[in-house]
Amino acid sequence: MLGLWGSIRDTHKHADTGILNINGDQLVDSKGNRIVAETDPQLSIGGTYGAVDGFPIAVYINDQYWGLYTFNIPKDDWMAKMPKKSENKYAIIDTIWTPQGAFLKETNLEDDQMELQFCSTKDTTWAKDSVNELIRAVIASYNSVDDFNKAVSPLLDIDSAIDYYIFSVLVDNDDGIFRNYLLQTFDGKKWYFAAYDLDSIFGRTPDFLEHMPAKSDTDDWRDHGVTFENITNANRLMYQLWKFYKDEILNRTKALVDGVMSDSAVDTAFVDFVRHIPLKAFDAELDVWPYTPNTSVDNVNRIGRWYMQRVDWFKKRYLDNTENTIQQLQAKVQNLEHK
Repeated sequence: MLGLWGSIRDTHKHADTGILNINGDQLVDSKGNRIVAETDPQLSIGGTYGAVDGFPIAVYINDQYWGLYTFNIPKDDWMAKMPKKSENKYAIIDTIWTPQGAFLKETNLEDDQMELQFCSTKDTTWAKDSVNELIRAVIASYNSVDDFNKAVSPLLDIDSAIDYYIFSVLVDNDDGIFRNYLLQTFDGKKWYFAAYDLDSIFGRTPDFLEHMPAKSDTDDWRDHGVTFENITNANRLMYQLWKFYKDEILNRTKALVDGVMSDSAVDTAFVDFVRHIPLKAFDAELDVWPYTPNTSVDNVNRIGRWYMQRVDWFKKRYLDNTENTIQQLQAKVQNLEHK
């Protein structure tokens, strides 16, 4: 659900950058207070922060009911508030498959692995060159986080990449590791992650009829066992993030599962999305598509139960040990101080 992605990105929004006029002077109001705003190009979008968004609809064609669908905006400039035509460099790239989508090989944007969805200029060569510069930087080996930051941070918004990494693990996004996410640039240089697709999350996947367990205790992430560790072999960037930002990732995740990605917050988000759909519409859906599998269990209640179990598993696997370690260190410090 892309609204959850928007909630995650929204937590970065601070709107604390002072606005300057053309002379470089800070703008103030009539009382002398500085006027501040959000200047990060993706965070300033609002809504789902560059991700596709939609709402449920009932489809009728020539007075014939065809069922419940979601009316989504397309993958284009509108969702990222990019100008259709501009001398400035705006672009959106859709990742389709490995190795390019896994940051393991450069792309020509016509290889069916990465696809240019939008470009603000007629010449698209710069978009290919820019994303390949990022891919090369991610492929390279680094001995320290400082070396990695120096090479990669000018080319990649690391916050959005970490958020997507965490989001994929929390919702078991097994279909979005080396594909089905978007890369967006607002200046032709730095790329941002945005979630997309998400049809294989919360234990549901169109590849199998059965629902997948909330506990990812398998080493095979394609067997719906998405963990921080086992997807590092499938995406070079995620390998680098886990190598250099493990502590930051776990701290960020704890804040999310205690906040906008808590089981109660996620459950409420889904309920708010479907609560205006009348029961008669669901009944009519079954009449139109009577052989759709899992119709008796594919519902908002199952999603809520699955994610509650997922968060419980996640905390035990990643956060409980971290918290216990911190508590033990604090106890040792207190004992030393007492002595």
